[in-house]
Amino acid sequence: MTETEEAEGMGCDTHCSSAKAQVLNRAVTVNSDPAIVFAWICQLKAAPYSYDWIDNLGRQSPSHRDPVNEQLENGQIVMLGFRVIDFSQGQELTIQTRGLEWLLGQVVMSYQAKPISPTQCRLLGRLRVKYPAHPIGWLLRLTLPLGDLIMMRKQLLTLKKYAEQEICSA
Repeated sequence: MTETEEAEGMGCDTHCSSAKAQVLNRAVTVNSDPAIVFAWICQLKAAPYSYDWIDNLGRQSPSHRDPVNEQLENGQIVMLGFRVIDFSQGQELTIQTRGLEWLLGQVVMSYQAKPISPTQCRLLGRLRVKYPAHPIGWLLRLTLPLGDLIMMRKQLLTLKKYAEQEICSA
């Protein structure tokens, strides 16, 4: 992410505003219509689009968009362990862990398709984590950033690939 992108607010900043929260930023440039990229962000309702053998119980993430997934509502389940807590249709999706706060602390993520031009955008991901006070918290603080780098990078690159393929096949 650029310094300008990092300085701009995202939904997760509001929902996890603690000064103790760790902030992890990721971004890729996508050669596709921002609306198509956001539609792919919405597909996170169906699958995580990262390493399926790790975070999708071995099931392959769908390679085609399902328009049903583009109908967002607060409380919907996303990527198995998260729920939608906020969204701005066509612009941003914010999700939070569900039921694992006792173990992981507060984990909130936002995704944006930020237009650069009508045919190009930045796919942004921001993760904010307020780690739990119990002894596992320090271990998570050490390991989560590397795990997030590997997993979210793969996720963003996969969404990029599908959005760009969709433009090429149109």
